[in-house]
Amino acid sequence: MYRYFGILFGHLKASIALLSVTGLTAGGHGAVWLGASNPQATRWVQAGIETTAGDPGYYLYIEIGRDKGRNDSLWRWPTTQQHVAHVRLFHQGTYWRVLIDGHESHRVWLPHGLSIAALEDMAPGRIRSLAVINDKTVRGY
Repeated sequence: MYRYFGILFGHLKASIALLSVTGLTAGGHGAVWLGASNPQATRWVQAGIETTAGDPGYYLYIEIGRDKGRNDSLWRWPTTQQHVAHVRLFHQGTYWRVLIDGHESHRVWLPHGLSIAALEDMAPGRIRSLAVINDKTVRGY
């Protein structure tokens, strides 16, 4: 089950850091990100920092989701814990793209796109996470 904390709408840029994620179990992950989605959340583009159970370390990433998440594309680059990443969204009409620390996505068609920033976790058990979005501390329990 996905859980979201510190949700911000309408921002086109953000400074983000994933400070800690504890309690991860198999199949779980924690992430902080900025992205854009259509209102049905069936298509999106986002960039952020994540850590995943069974895959030690922290990663910058760009994700493009289509068809309700059945066709995701994910690009990842290693980073350090507590790294502050700078993320920007750009849109022209119904096309959106995202940039994180110099890495850029291609354009994604998102009619009625809405920008969102959040701390996200997903796992069958209880996760505790801590992040910073635009200089504000966000806790996930």
